Amino acid sequence: AATPPPAAPAPATEGGEGAGCLVGTWAVDAEQSFRPELWDTIAPGGEVRFEFGGASGRALLTFGPDGATRQTFEAFEITLSGDTAAGEMRTTVQMDGTAEGRYAVEGDRLRFEPGPADLTSRSRASLGGNQIADAEVDLESLFETGERSLTTFTCRGDELLLDIHESAEGGRVLFDDARYTRVSG
Repeated sequence: AATPPPAAPAPATEGGEGAGCLVGTWAVDAEQSFRPELWDTIAPGGEVRFEFGGASGRALLTFGPDGATRQTFEAFEITLSGDTAAGEMRTTVQMDGTAEGRYAVEGDRLRFEPGPADLTSRSRASLGGNQIADAEVDLESLFETGERSLTTFTCRGDELLLDIHESAEGGRVLFDDARYTRVSG
């Protein structure tokens, strides 16, 4: 009997081949994503050095098989603290809301196109025990940042690692191995 020829590999398309591992919902692992070596990347030379102080709520990232993507923050709060020349600084950021978008995959690269968003962020900071900031703002989504920067991904079973570079051409890595774990999908 004749054996049919092997099928040609499918090109990378929105949510298609090469992106199958992404499909589903992922929760951020804040402690791993904000580990101490992150500050060496963001502020080389040690000018800024914070330590993870805890997180609550959930920050979710969902990739649909059709190229749709969504960020969801459910009373997500992260606390960072560190020593500065002016004293101990403590920062708390709270995020709530959702952002929609589209994604496409090219090899290990994610391209985002932002859609509607209803995200808010409240930041509080104290320095030496004195409050220096307390502001609430509309928050840009990862999708808007992803449109201006290079985001690469690695899937390992139920673990998703994102590297977010400072520009679309690459350059300095701002977040190295931001870790997400699979919630569903």
